[in-house]
Amino acid sequence: MRRVYILPNLFTAGNLFCGLLAIFEIMDLGGEGDPVRACQLIFLAGFLDVFDGLVARLTHSQSAFGLNFDSLADVISFGAAPALMIYTSVSAANPPLAKATCGLFVICAAMRLARFNVQAGKEERHGFTGLPTPGAGCFAVSLFWVIHASGSLPPGSIAEKVIPLAMVVLAYLMVSKVPYPGLKNLPLATRGPFEILVSIVLVLFMLVALKQHIDKVLLIGLGIYAAASPAKFLFLYLRGSAKARAWHGAEDPLGSAIATAAGPAEGAQLESQDSGDPEEQPGHRGPDGP
Repeated sequence: MRRVYILPNLFTAGNLFCGLLAIFEIMDLGGEGDPVRACQLIFLAGFLDVFDGLVARLTHSQSAFGLNFDSLADVISFGAAPALMIYTSVSAANPPLAKATCGLFVICAAMRLARFNVQAGKEERHGFTGLPTPGAGCFAVSLFWVIHASGSLPPGSIAEKVIPLAMVVLAYLMVSKVPYPGLKNLPLATRGPFEILVSIVLVLFMLVALKQHIDKVLLIGLGIYAAASPAKFLFLYLRGSAKARAWHGAEDPLGSAIATAAGPAEGAQLESQDSGDPEEQPGHRGPDGP
């Protein structure tokens, strides 16, 4: 029996609790609910979601239980909660369309996480296949935040049609084959602790300096992340590059993902190693318990 490690799962539980609190805030908008606080809770959930995996890796406490618990928490925090936020913004104009698009977003978020759990030891070891659910959820939340900061959607405005379309695009990107970089792709191993500390301080300083426009900053940043990979691989696909065939489905997904992430020579070496090594889960996995 494998051990259930407490520390990383506490971060995951915090992620789930923040998502539930955000839902409670949105459901209570007629009373004491605060939509801005709901958005902040989702981004706090995203912060905790990043650190549960990081803590698990640093403490060598990764487990299959943690992997599945994290995915279940993400369905609530980055699937159901953002969809409910967007639904409250656009449902007045066209309730059936709002229900359909927000429902599709939650379904694709759940499918994306289920696929991640299945592919975690292979295709998604070096990056993400499809837009990560936390990224899609936080983009939807930042969109809701901008809508709230501007007052409300004017009746009959183009935004009432664009927002449901954005939810459909996000849903598609989550279940697509488009590769996205993850934290493991960042060259942190080649950076010294001082460089990492300075980078974190600079990011925090920028966020504090732009706190009056933090909703727009987050929307732009997350929008760039969501759009950069599809734009890059669409360009490669139009040029007929082999790197884009994995997206099109013309190559083995594992081999293409490894080749894209590590280069042709390293990709072949990694693929040959993967064929003989036991499957590795990037969740909260640790050594076997007693």
